[in-house]
Parts: sequence; C-alpha cells; structure tokens
Amino acid sequence: MQLIRGLATLSLMSMPLVAQAAPADFAACDGYSAPGKKSDGITKGTWLWGLATATADFRKGTVAVGAGGITACDSALADPMLVDAFWLRRAHLLQSKALHQISAKLYTEALAALDQSDAAGATRGDAQFDKSIKLANMALRAMAYYKLDRKEDAHAALKAVTDARPWSTSLRLLTTNIRVFFEPDFQTHEALLREQAVLEPRQLYTLFWFAMARGDFEAASKFANEVSFDIPRTRGGWSVAGGDNRKYDLIRERASLAGATAYALAATEQLEASARAYKRGLDEIEAATQPPEPDARGRPPGKNAMREYALRNGAGAEAKASLQGWGQAIALRREAGTMTLKQLIEYRDRPKGEALMVAADFFRQLKPADLREASAVNEMIGLLQTQQDDARRKMVALNFNALIAQLPRPETTAMVPRMQPEGGNILRSDLNGWAVRKAEDPALVNVRFGSAVGSESLVEEAAFLAAANHVASLGKDGFIVEAGQLIQRTMYMVGIYSSGAATPSGYELRLLLRPVDTAALPAELETERWRIVKVRDVQASLAGKFPLPR
Repeated sequence: MQLIRGLATLSLMSMPLVAQAAPADFAACDGYSAPGKKSDGITKGTWLWGLATATADFRKGTVAVGAGGITACDSALADPMLVDAFWLRRAHLLQSKALHQISAKLYTEALAALDQSDAAGATRGDAQFDKSIKLANMALRAMAYYKLDRKEDAHAALKAVTDARPWSTSLRLLTTNIRVFFEPDFQTHEALLREQAVLEPRQLYTLFWFAMARGDFEAASKFANEVSFDIPRTRGGWSVAGGDNRKYDLIRERASLAGATAYALAATEQLEASARAYKRGLDEIEAATQPPEPDARGRPPGKNAMREYALRNGAGAEAKASLQGWGQAIALRREAGTMTLKQLIEYRDRPKGEALMVAADFFRQLKPADLREASAVNEMIGLLQTQQDDARRKMVALNFNALIAQLPRPETTAMVPRMQPEGGNILRSDLNGWAVRKAEDPALVNVRFGSAVGSESLVEEAAFLAAANHVASLGKDGFIVEAGQLIQRTMYMVGIYSSGAATPSGYELRLLLRPVDTAALPAELETERWRIVKVRDVQASLAGKFPLPR
C-alpha cells in the first residue's frame, strides 16, 4: 500500500503545472481586467452578486506597448481562466500581442499573431467579430505591411476596413491616421481629410488652416464658407466634460477664422469681402464680451456671473490680439510689394502668433531687383514652406498609445442596438435608440442615437441610418452634416451613502443635419454638393443590420 501511495505521489509530482497569469498580465497585454468564472472581462460582466451575466460597456485602460507587453500577452494566453467560452477575449489578446510586436519591430511575428487572432473567431458564427476584431487586425496588418515595404498591401488593407464600415467616423479616423503616419505628404493628407469631412465636418476647419499655411487662399476662402461652429443639441440631464470651457475656446476660434478669412479674401483681391470678414470678427468679440446685466429686480450680477464675465473677457482679449495680428498681416502684404528683401526681413511692425503662417506670402509680393535677390527670395519662401509642412507632420504624428485608443472595440451580436426611438427616461430607457429634435435654424434638424452597450462604430452607423430614415420621411433624398459630436457616456449615481459611483453607459452620436433635395439644390449650397450624404447609400449599406423594436 505504501508503495502504491509513493508511486501516486511521484506521478502527481511529475505532471506539468499549468501556468496561471497574474491579473496584471491581462491589463498589461490588452488593457482589460482578467476574466472571471463567468465574465470574459471584455464584453460580458456579472450582476446580481455574480449570479448572472450580461453584455456591458467596458472601458480599456492605458497600455504601455513594447517587448514587456509580449511577455504579458503570452502569460495571459496560457492562463487556464481563458476557457473556450472566452474565445473573443483570446482573439483580442492575440491582436494586442501583435500590437506589442509591431512596437518591438517584430513585423513578421505580428502578422502571424494576427492570423491566429482571425482564426480564434473564424468558426464561431458571430458576424460582429468580422466587423470589429477582424477589421482592427486588418488595420494593424497595414502597419506591418508598411514596415515590410509592402505599400500596396497596406493600401488594400486600409481600404478593406473603410469599405466594410463606410459610415463609421471613428474607423475612418483610424485608417486616416495610419495612412498619414506612413505617407505624410500633403496631397494624401488633404484627400483623406476631404473624405472624412463628409461625415465629420470638423475636418473642414483643419482643411481651411492647411490651405492657409500652403498659401492656397482661394481654397481657404471656399472652406471658410463651409466651416460651422454649431454643435448638435444637447440632452437634458447630461453634461459634456469640458463643455463649460468650450464657449471660451469658441470666442478665440471664431476670431482666428475671421481674421484668416479676411487675409485670404484680401489675397484673392476680394477687398470688400475681406473688410466685412474682419468687421464680423470684431463684432463677434464685442457681442461675446458684453457684461452681465442686473437681474429682474435691478440687483447687480452675482459672483458667479462676474467670474464667468472675467473668463469671457480674457478669451475676448486673446481673440482680439489674434484678429489684430491678421490685420497687421493684411497691411504688411499690401506694403510688401514696395519693399526690398532687406526691408521686409527688418520690418518691425510685422504680425506675431498664428498670422506668421502666411509669411511666405509676404515674400511672394516682393519685386526682386536682380537674379541674386530673386534667388534669395525663393530660398526664403522654400524654407518657410518646409517649416509649415514640418509643423503639419508633427501635428498628425501618431504614437502607439494613441493608436490603441482608436482601435475598434470588440463587438458581439448581443451589442447590436435596436432601431427604436428613445424611451421616456424611465429606468434608463432613453440610453438606447434614436431621437429627432428641432434646431434653432428651421432648415436644420438634430438626430441622435445612443446605446448603453454598443461600440462607437455601432452607434455611428445606427445614427446615420436613423438620420437617413428621418430625411427620407421628409421627402428629401440627401443631407449635409453640419456638425457631429460623438459622446462617450458615463453615469454617476449619487446617494446618501455614495459620493458618485461611475458607470460606463455606452456611446451616443449627435448630428446636426441639413436635409436637401439633390435635384433642386439652392444656389448657395451648390459649392457644398460634394458633402451631400445620399439617403439611398446609407439605407442600402445598413439595411437589416439593426433589428426593429420587439
């Protein structure tokens, strides 16, 4: 008997032990918590004290990419907690391993890990796997292809991502950033931004400044007419982080746009329009910095009102300085034609700050006395243009941590929201579905769509489908997106015994739209025809994707 017990003990001692990863390995690999007995830590969470599971909105933590992350991923992938039912988490860990390998310059190994990630979900029958993790894998493949000098393969991979989900603004941003990171030439960047601007009109603001920096003042004038500072209508009971300070930023941004537009118009010999643009900038600053009035009883404004007034005044002072800088630039451009190169370089009353972005245009106005001076002028113009292009490249430089944040969140079929109207804010019912609201301008309309558990891409697609359906109900066949705002929602529950527990509550896309009839477009909108989203294109692409209400 003792011999049998001894053999049994020896046998147990000789069996290989299954390695168990530390919880930190999962977070270090892909940014999510370690799985539990019932939760994969990435799509499903537990509730009712762990007795049940449900699809939940998980937020990814910060991940430091590199060789250490590869080791963490290997440990997580070998953990026995990663059971077969958690196949989606396995696919995501393999994707994250590839990201760490790309950071460590192991490009061939990264492609192999991405193949393994695809294979982990290939036979599971969940269509959203192909639309999320597999598309993210394709985007990462593009990065590896670029590094392996396989540029055409990289282009094909990025095109496959945008073609698969053309109405996801976040995916377009991801593919644009990857393409521009590896191909930072202006022509590529501008073309991609124009594509984005159809769905994300904030890119018009960027395109305007790019045109100004390159001295393409005719294009800048056109973009200026299309830039809007409107924001979609907010919902009651919710506040946007940083929203209180946005109104002060707008005072500065509007003045900068007005001043730069005035310069662009002056440079294209539209002098009266230039003067009107400059005056509009002054009028907007004046309106934005009016002191608060006494209340209905004639009492002076309170401390909060005066504090807010001080902030507006501060922003107004900065805005006025910016506008005056553009005024100096306009005056200098007018005088530069009578100056020598030496006089222009030594000119003391030259503008400061952002208006210096058009400095090359000052030198273009010179009339060189001889070939030697002409060569010096051209050299100066070339130097200034190079500096502007370097600044543009730095502005869009991508780092791997930023890339991690932009990768599409893993999706399951259970995350796909229903195409239903919002509820009445009963038991959080207004967190799911679409809503249409009036805008201050009767020619515009607000449309929003939210989901408590859906990803950014799902919410973006559902919002565009809701917008297309509403515009069709108005008898229109297209719409122009005047403003868009993607909201990552967090609910704070405050009670007697709680100081404000935060609950991730999904995403919401808010759109401000201009419905149009493409066959009878008003003359003033003809230059914006390129921005029209056709209702039939949206409906054909997304038909049947979102189930109807029960």
